Amino acid sequence: MAAGIGMRALSAPPDPLLVLQSRAFPQTVDQKIHSAGLSARYFGSRRRLFRAVSQQPCPLVLSHWNSAQRDSFCLLQGIQGVEPAALTVLLAPAIDNARLGQAYSAGATACVDDYRKLTRALSSARGLRDRLITYDVTLQRFRAFHKSLSRLSLDLPPSSDILSNILGQVRVVMAYDRAAVVLRKGERFVLIAAAGIPGLGEQLRETEFPPDVVPLLARLIAAGEPRLVAGPAPIFDHSFGCALIAPMLLPPHVEGALLLMSRRPDEYTNADMRQAGLLSDRFALALSNLCYYEELSKEARRLTSLLETSAELSQAQSVEAMLELAVTEAARLTSSKICTVRLVEGDFLTEGVAHGYLHPLSRLHRIRIDDRLSSIVHDLHPLIISDLMEDPGLPPSRRERSVREGVRAFLGVPMVHRGRGIGVFSLYKSGPHHWSEDEITLAGALAARTADEINSLRSYRRLAHPSA
Repeated sequence: MAAGIGMRALSAPPDPLLVLQSRAFPQTVDQKIHSAGLSARYFGSRRRLFRAVSQQPCPLVLSHWNSAQRDSFCLLQGIQGVEPAALTVLLAPAIDNARLGQAYSAGATACVDDYRKLTRALSSARGLRDRLITYDVTLQRFRAFHKSLSRLSLDLPPSSDILSNILGQVRVVMAYDRAAVVLRKGERFVLIAAAGIPGLGEQLRETEFPPDVVPLLARLIAAGEPRLVAGPAPIFDHSFGCALIAPMLLPPHVEGALLLMSRRPDEYTNADMRQAGLLSDRFALALSNLCYYEELSKEARRLTSLLETSAELSQAQSVEAMLELAVTEAARLTSSKICTVRLVEGDFLTEGVAHGYLHPLSRLHRIRIDDRLSSIVHDLHPLIISDLMEDPGLPPSRRERSVREGVRAFLGVPMVHRGRGIGVFSLYKSGPHHWSEDEITLAGALAARTADEINSLRSYRRLAHPSA
């Protein structure tokens, strides 16, 4: 890259096109940048360019490769090293196929051999950059939301354990030998938390009060105020000298009570009854929050599952966008007029993804897998046709489409996933062409690289259209 003048002082939007200034740039490059709807920031040194790249999400970079002065692509590698999400458009006139492959390997997003094609390349890169930023922002939101939901959806200890721990702390402010929290369920009372009651363990939730105690609890709770039961208290057994019962009301209309029992008959005073009323209110609030949190946790687990599915769908959508770019670049890399990726569905090849068709309707059709295409899909062998017009086995419908699109040579290679043909990667040349071993190998490598993306895309379509 030839060093140029210093940085130009331009008022640029937050995400401009970053350009390493080069004397090899034609004067019309500024016009191409403007016609692509971009503003440029020019840099005279790599250090400043790298600094600007590191400060922007998915930065868009334009650089020039001068074949007379530069044999390596360390600039592209440096940009990718600073920011792997950077998109670099390389203006490289008179670059050969070998160097073109090196440029893509070094991190070029698009290579343009003629500055007159720069507007379209910049517009495509800008659109891709905008999609990547959108995906990145969405992904960050997904991650933050997912993190919050993950915390919320953690399994809680049983409510009884939490309330029993709170009961244990109550002893700091009020004395008791045994304590319990009970809830009324229809015509019975159920113990949901306890302290100082041995032998309950895992059976706590199933513990019910004896039938002769139920009327007493019902009367005390209905009174609505804390009450002291003097003398032998028949709540659990008759060994306790007194019991303090503070009613609880949980919305909507759930009745319960906080029970404190002591072996001393004169343990509790009027002040203790007021304190018990405050404690019962705190227990009612804690229990309501626990119930709400448990319901919220269930909902969070459902949302987490839905979110993970949505993230997979979003990723699949980005794969489709990237696949379209890959097909476009594959056509340029192989100097082919048309490049297509068609998917196997039953006995047909669908339209898939394509680049280079003159007539869009030419690709919107299903192709039956005949004996020749079967050799690609099922036998996993490439199909090589040097001249479609001279091929006696070509069906009339395909011959007509070839004439309409102005193509003569065809190369089709299988895309394989787990040993099974999932599609056909096809290249078309505008004139008769003898396909070399190098070209067939390159096409096979491109097909292998896209096979995983194709499989992800098919998975997305099954998720998005399960009834199809």
